This record gives sequence, structure tokens and C-alpha cells, in this order.
Amino acid sequence: MGNTSDLRPEVDSSRERARCWYQQPDLVPIARAHDAKVEPLYSAFVADKIADLGLDTPDIIDIGCGEGILATLIDDFNSYIGIDPDGSDLHTNTVKSPDNVQFVRASVEGIPSTVHCADVIVSSLNVALWDDPARRCAELRGRLRPSGHLLIVDLMRVGPRLMRSADEKLSQFLIDQHNVSLTREDVDAICRTSLPGADVSIFEDKSDAIVPSDGATSNYGNLFLIHYRKA
Repeated sequence: MGNTSDLRPEVDSSRERARCWYQQPDLVPIARAHDAKVEPLYSAFVADKIADLGLDTPDIIDIGCGEGILATLIDDFNSYIGIDPDGSDLHTNTVKSPDNVQFVRASVEGIPSTVHCADVIVSSLNVALWDDPARRCAELRGRLRPSGHLLIVDLMRVGPRLMRSADEKLSQFLIDQHNVSLTREDVDAICRTSLPGADVSIFEDKSDAIVPSDGATSNYGNLFLIHYRKA
């Protein structure tokens, strides 16, 4: 097994390629079109997990909120703040939102001080793109109120990175997102250093539903869910 420092350049290179799809104007539409298809499923999954917490009108922060679908799926909350770099201009001043829903154009690395603490912080399908997932998870932990919850769901890579390129842009997008995905070892390391005591559950994306994993080791469709509760 290689030294961690030997692997770091490969990790950074994979992350840079994956992030480009959300930053470069000619690539953003491809990423956005793909994400628009999967956001309803993942937002519903996260909404169910929030409902399971049994909280009364929580304040919610949604990191990498995309279209903000999650806010439409939760029955009752005090406030919802969606954080997203929003390279597709999904949220503009011309879009009317309820008074308790707010969208902030920012990355997880640059959340403004005007975003206050919350009872629930969620992140869906974007933690692998963060510049330093362990550091940012620790920062998000600090934004939780006492007894607050942090829920993070993302793809989990079981096998090796794909050492190939594709002519078709959507295929290349999927390859790049696969290669940056965290492994179970990565997830466990983040929890040890930044989210001590967190629970990690493994699920599978069946296209029309997200279900608990049956222990299969396919390299595709695997998800992890981190649930951290602040003391």
C-alpha cells in the first residue's frame, strides 16, 4: 500500500477534473443536465432522513443545494438556507421564494458569516468535490447547534479509478465524478478526524429508489450516508 503523501497528487488531480464540470461555462450545462435528473431522488432520500430525526420546525442548511428541491419536500421547517456556487444561475433575484427560504451563492469553502447555526445541515452528492472534506466537515460541525445533526450522502467508490477518457462529454463527466468519489476508507478517516461518533450507512442507487446495501461489491451505484449528531 502506498504512502498517503504519494497518493495526494492523484487525489488532487481527480478533484480538479471533477470540479471543472461545475466551474467552466462550456461544461456546466452538461453537469447541470445530469444533476437535474438525479436531484429529485436524492432530495427525497434526504428529506426522509430529516423526517426520521423527528425535529420540530428545524433551521436547515443545504450545502450544494442545486435547485433547492429539498425545501419543497420537507413538511415543516423554520428556515432553509441553500448554499451553492450556482454556476447555472438557478437562483436569481427574479425567482420568488417563500420568506423562510433563502439561497446563498457560495461554495462550502466560502460560506459567509451571515449564515448562522442550524439544527440540521445536509450535503448531497458534493462532499467529494470539496477542497478538503475533513476540514470542511469539521467547520460544518461547528455550525451545528447543540444536539444538531449533520447528514452527508455521496457516491462511494469501491474499485479503482478508471484510467480512461471518453469522446462523449457526458461519459467523461461520469468518469470524472466516479474517480473523485470517496472510498469507505476515506469516509472512515473523515469521521475519525472530524466527526467522531458519526454513524455510517451504505446504500445502493437503483435508479428509481435508494435502498440499503445488500453487501454487494459492484463498483457502481454505491452510496454512503454519514449521520453525525452534536452533543
